[in-house]
Amino acid sequence: MSLVPHGHNAVEQRDVEEFLSGTCVVSKWLAEESERHGVVPTWENFPIKMLLAISEVIEAVEAYRCGEHQNRVEEELADVLIYVLSVGSALGMDLGTAVIEKYNVNCGRSLMHGGKKF
Repeated sequence: MSLVPHGHNAVEQRDVEEFLSGTCVVSKWLAEESERHGVVPTWENFPIKMLLAISEVIEAVEAYRCGEHQNRVEEELADVLIYVLSVGSALGMDLGTAVIEKYNVNCGRSLMHGGKKF
């Protein structure tokens, strides 16, 4: 798989492999931790887990608005990734590959595709 969409800068294949490998390792670890703590994501609690991820995005924006930039925003965004990666792993998703495939799709779109206003 390559991150070399038409008209964009190439990303080294080793960088892609490193990203996929790192995502896989983190996802597996998060799934194990979720199971250990008895909070395994399932399709039944999927909506709740995604709403929790959204709440972390809101906390990141609130931290930014309060002037707590780098550290606090970074912390909240890490929480978003924890929710997303743990859910994806528990549900058997390969999010590393999905990110790359979606990136390639997005690179072929205009910035405001689909009639978006903002």
